[in-house]
Amino acid sequence: NATLVGAAQVVLYPENTTIYVTVHSQWTVDNARFAAYFFGANGDTWANMTLVAGNIYSTVVPGETGKVLFSAV
Repeated sequence: NATLVGAAQVVLYPENTTIYVTVHSQWTVDNARFAAYFFGANGDTWANMTLVAGNIYSTVVPGETGKVLFSAV
């Protein structure tokens, strides 16, 4: 469900979809917390990410959004 915006591909994540991110092992050395920042027409929302296995984290999309950034805190 992706669209092309300029030179970037934007993926639209439906509400309640589980998304995953794989982080580099160096990011987990200091016990960093991972989160996803959803933003767009419906406002801004932070969602904590949960360790699934190894270096894979997941979260559930809290509402309709077309933009997400992943962050280590």
